[in-house]
Amino acid sequence: MVTKTAHKVAAWSDYDSATGLLYVRRGVWKSTVGETKTATRRKPVPVIARLRSLLDGYAASVPSHRPDQWMFSSSVGTPIDLGNLVNRVIRPTLAKAGLKWRGYHAFRRGLATTLYSLNVPEPIVQRILRHKPGSPVTRTHYIQTPTPDVLDAMDKFEQMVGSAKIQRSAVPQLFPGRTQRCR
Repeated sequence: MVTKTAHKVAAWSDYDSATGLLYVRRGVWKSTVGETKTATRRKPVPVIARLRSLLDGYAASVPSHRPDQWMFSSSVGTPIDLGNLVNRVIRPTLAKAGLKWRGYHAFRRGLATTLYSLNVPEPIVQRILRHKPGSPVTRTHYIQTPTPDVLDAMDKFEQMVGSAKIQRSAVPQLFPGRTQRCR
Protein backbone atom coordinates (compact mmCIF):
# COMPACT_ATOMS: atom_id res chain seq x y z
CA MET A 1 0.00 0.00 0.00
CA VAL A 2 1.46 3.31 -1.04
CA THR A 3 1.78 6.04 1.56
CA LYS A 4 0.47 9.50 0.81
CA THR A 5 3.95 10.83 0.07
CA ALA A 6 4.99 7.91 -2.16
CA HIS A 7 2.13 8.27 -4.66
CA LYS A 8 2.73 12.01 -4.69
CA VAL A 9 6.12 11.47 -6.34
CA ALA A 10 5.35 8.45 -8.51
CA ALA A 11 6.57 8.92 -12.08
CA TRP A 12 5.12 7.07 -15.04
CA SER A 13 8.31 4.99 -15.20
CA ASP A 14 7.51 3.69 -11.69
CA TYR A 15 4.27 2.05 -12.80
CA ASP A 16 4.25 -1.27 -14.65
CA SER A 17 0.73 -1.99 -15.89
CA ALA A 18 1.71 -5.40 -17.27
CA THR A 19 2.84 -6.75 -13.88
CA GLY A 20 0.48 -4.62 -11.82
CA LEU A 21 3.29 -3.17 -9.72
CA LEU A 22 4.08 0.37 -8.64
CA TYR A 23 7.75 0.77 -7.77
CA VAL A 24 8.38 3.22 -4.94
CA ARG A 25 11.70 4.84 -5.75
CA ARG A 26 11.53 8.09 -3.79
CA GLY A 27 9.74 9.86 -1.00
CA VAL A 28 8.90 13.45 -0.23
CA TRP A 29 8.86 15.58 2.88
CA LYS A 30 7.00 18.86 2.44
CA SER A 31 8.35 19.87 -1.00
CA THR A 32 11.68 18.03 -0.88
CA VAL A 33 11.93 14.87 -2.99
CA GLY A 34 14.50 12.34 -1.79
CA GLU A 35 15.07 8.82 -0.56
CA THR A 36 12.33 6.82 1.11
CA LYS A 37 12.34 6.67 4.89
CA THR A 38 13.32 2.98 5.03
CA ALA A 39 14.33 0.12 2.71
CA THR A 40 10.94 -1.50 3.40
CA ARG A 41 9.21 1.56 1.93
CA ARG A 42 11.11 1.05 -1.37
CA LYS A 43 9.47 -2.31 -2.08
CA PRO A 44 7.03 -2.48 -5.00
CA VAL A 45 3.32 -2.18 -4.30
CA PRO A 46 0.81 -4.51 -5.97
CA VAL A 47 -1.93 -2.63 -7.80
CA ILE A 48 -5.33 -4.36 -7.76
CA ALA A 49 -7.08 -4.85 -11.10
CA ARG A 50 -9.74 -2.15 -10.52
CA LEU A 51 -7.11 0.49 -9.72
CA ARG A 52 -4.91 -0.74 -12.59
CA SER A 53 -7.83 -0.15 -14.96
CA LEU A 54 -8.33 3.36 -13.58
CA LEU A 55 -4.60 4.16 -13.82
CA ASP A 56 -4.44 2.84 -17.39
CA GLY A 57 -7.44 4.99 -18.32
CA TYR A 58 -5.86 7.99 -16.62
CA ALA A 59 -2.56 7.37 -18.46
CA ALA A 60 -4.43 7.30 -21.78
CA SER A 61 -6.06 10.64 -20.93
CA VAL A 62 -2.79 12.43 -20.15
CA PRO A 63 -1.52 13.91 -23.41
CA SER A 64 1.95 12.70 -24.34
CA HIS A 65 3.16 11.80 -20.87
CA ARG A 66 6.85 10.96 -20.58
CA PRO A 67 8.30 8.25 -18.32
CA ASP A 68 10.03 10.87 -16.17
CA GLN A 69 6.86 12.92 -15.58
CA TRP A 70 4.97 12.72 -12.30
CA MET A 71 1.84 10.59 -12.53
CA PHE A 72 -0.08 13.16 -10.51
CA SER A 73 1.22 16.64 -11.15
CA SER A 74 0.08 20.20 -10.69
CA SER A 75 -0.72 22.49 -13.59
CA VAL A 76 2.92 23.63 -13.55
CA GLY A 77 4.37 20.10 -13.59
CA THR A 78 5.39 19.78 -9.94
CA PRO A 79 4.23 16.88 -7.73
CA ILE A 80 0.62 17.39 -6.70
CA ASP A 81 0.08 19.18 -3.39
CA LEU A 82 -1.91 16.73 -1.28
CA GLY A 83 -3.29 19.52 0.90
CA ASN A 84 -4.78 21.16 -2.18
CA LEU A 85 -6.19 17.80 -3.32
CA VAL A 86 -7.91 17.35 0.04
CA ASN A 87 -9.31 20.89 0.11
CA ARG A 88 -10.35 21.10 -3.54
CA VAL A 89 -11.53 17.56 -4.29
CA ILE A 90 -11.68 15.08 -1.41
CA ARG A 91 -13.40 17.13 1.31
CA PRO A 92 -16.08 18.60 -1.03
CA THR A 93 -16.81 15.17 -2.52
CA LEU A 94 -17.14 13.56 0.90
CA ALA A 95 -19.23 16.48 2.19
CA LYS A 96 -21.73 15.96 -0.63
CA ALA A 97 -22.09 12.37 0.57
CA GLY A 98 -22.50 13.52 4.18
CA LEU A 99 -19.11 12.13 5.21
CA LYS A 100 -16.19 13.71 7.04
CA TRP A 101 -12.57 13.58 5.89
CA ARG A 102 -10.54 11.51 8.36
CA GLY A 103 -7.11 11.69 6.74
CA TYR A 104 -5.02 9.47 4.51
CA HIS A 105 -4.13 7.04 7.27
CA ALA A 106 -7.81 6.20 7.79
CA PHE A 107 -7.70 4.36 4.46
CA ARG A 108 -4.55 2.47 5.47
CA ARG A 109 -6.12 1.53 8.82
CA GLY A 110 -9.31 0.47 7.07
CA LEU A 111 -7.38 -1.68 4.61
CA ALA A 112 -5.36 -3.32 7.40
CA THR A 113 -8.49 -4.03 9.45
CA THR A 114 -10.39 -5.41 6.45
CA LEU A 115 -7.54 -7.66 5.34
CA TYR A 116 -7.09 -8.96 8.88
CA SER A 117 -10.84 -9.64 9.20
CA LEU A 118 -10.58 -11.64 5.94
CA ASN A 119 -8.03 -13.88 7.74
CA VAL A 120 -5.02 -12.47 5.92
CA PRO A 121 -2.10 -13.22 8.27
CA GLU A 122 -0.64 -10.21 10.05
CA PRO A 123 2.82 -10.59 8.39
CA ILE A 124 1.13 -10.33 4.97
CA VAL A 125 -0.82 -7.24 6.10
CA GLN A 126 2.51 -5.77 7.23
CA ARG A 127 4.03 -6.43 3.81
CA ILE A 128 1.08 -4.89 1.99
CA LEU A 129 1.36 -1.77 4.17
CA ARG A 130 5.14 -1.95 3.72
CA HIS A 131 5.82 -1.98 7.45
CA LYS A 132 9.02 -3.45 8.79
CA PRO A 133 8.64 -7.21 9.40
CA GLY A 134 7.84 -7.96 13.03
CA SER A 135 7.02 -4.34 13.81
CA PRO A 136 4.24 -3.89 16.40
CA VAL A 137 3.01 -0.80 14.50
CA THR A 138 0.65 -2.78 12.26
CA ARG A 139 -1.23 -4.44 15.13
CA THR A 140 -1.05 -1.50 17.54
CA HIS A 141 -2.02 1.34 15.20
CA TYR A 142 -3.50 -0.10 12.01
CA ILE A 143 -5.49 -3.27 12.70
CA GLN A 144 -8.63 -2.17 14.52
CA THR A 145 -10.54 -5.22 15.71
CA PRO A 146 -14.23 -4.34 16.02
CA THR A 147 -16.00 -5.12 19.28
CA PRO A 148 -19.17 -7.27 19.32
CA ASP A 149 -21.44 -4.22 19.71
CA VAL A 150 -19.90 -2.60 16.62
CA LEU A 151 -20.32 -5.82 14.63
CA ASP A 152 -23.95 -6.07 15.79
CA ALA A 153 -24.63 -2.47 14.70
CA MET A 154 -23.08 -3.13 11.28
CA ASP A 155 -25.20 -6.30 10.89
CA LYS A 156 -28.33 -4.22 11.53
CA PHE A 157 -27.15 -1.62 9.03
CA GLU A 158 -26.45 -4.30 6.43
CA GLN A 159 -29.94 -5.75 6.89
CA MET A 160 -31.48 -2.32 6.38
CA VAL A 161 -29.54 -1.43 3.22
CA GLY A 162 -29.55 -4.99 1.93
CA SER A 163 -33.32 -5.20 1.73
CA ALA A 164 -34.92 -4.80 -1.68
CA LYS A 165 -36.71 -1.62 -0.66
CA ILE A 166 -35.62 0.84 1.96
CA GLN A 167 -38.46 2.41 3.85
CA ARG A 168 -38.98 6.08 3.06
CA SER A 169 -38.33 7.05 6.70
CA ALA A 170 -34.78 5.62 6.48
CA VAL A 171 -33.75 7.59 3.37
CA PRO A 172 -33.05 10.95 5.06
CA GLN A 173 -30.80 9.19 7.58
CA LEU A 174 -28.81 7.50 4.83
CA PHE A 175 -28.81 10.41 2.39
CA PRO A 176 -29.37 13.77 4.12
CA GLY A 177 -31.30 16.15 1.89
CA ARG A 178 -32.85 13.39 -0.25
CA THR A 179 -36.43 12.34 0.12
CA GLN A 180 -36.88 10.24 -3.02
CA ARG A 181 -37.53 6.56 -2.60
CA CYS A 182 -34.48 4.36 -3.20
CA ARG A 183 -34.94 1.51 -5.67
